[in-house]
Amino acid sequence: MKKAVIFDMDGVLVETNFLHYSSWKNTFDQYGIPFDENDYQEFLGLSRNSQMELIVKKKNLDLDLATQERIMYEKNILFQRQLSNWNHTNVSDDVWEVVKELKKRSVKMALASSSANARLIMKKTGLLRYFDYISDVEKVKQAKPDPEIFLKAWEGLGFDKKECLIVEDAPNGIEAALAAGIDVCGLSTAYFYERTTFPILNIKEVLNYI
Repeated sequence: MKKAVIFDMDGVLVETNFLHYSSWKNTFDQYGIPFDENDYQEFLGLSRNSQMELIVKKKNLDLDLATQERIMYEKNILFQRQLSNWNHTNVSDDVWEVVKELKKRSVKMALASSSANARLIMKKTGLLRYFDYISDVEKVKQAKPDPEIFLKAWEGLGFDKKECLIVEDAPNGIEAALAAGIDVCGLSTAYFYERTTFPILNIKEVLNYI
């Protein structure tokens, strides 16, 4: 029996990927760096620094660290501007149903997100008060697919790994969950990933594994 669920955030609890994509796209355009949706798919599950490192390597860009930092800063400013009017309505009915049902069943919940804006988003949407532990970039050094972020969440919850379940939407996250030794439900692109423990089409299916 599962007693705790560890959620990724972007693409699982909230749909911020379109905001991230447009923020990256607009920023890269200003610097003449080609970027499209296929490039963004490779960003899923990675921290902002890891995303920047990936695009520099992939596009063979000659950018010093100061320029890379400026690009990431400008991207984040654009992203936060788009978040300014977010509230509980930016969380789907299905997610609210799952979160409230888990709370009703006394299942503990943790967030494990690579987003530097995780706490801001969780607070603005009202999700934060349902969660017992937050594992984010303030607590970890290694980005997914390294398991550190999930291991921190697991430690924070205090259950046996067999009693925990992770919910992810990206292959990098699936690999991180498996490296942590914890079963994982896979949504979206992770549904089709062959190493996903429990492929699910809708987040409500998480309740079937509790």
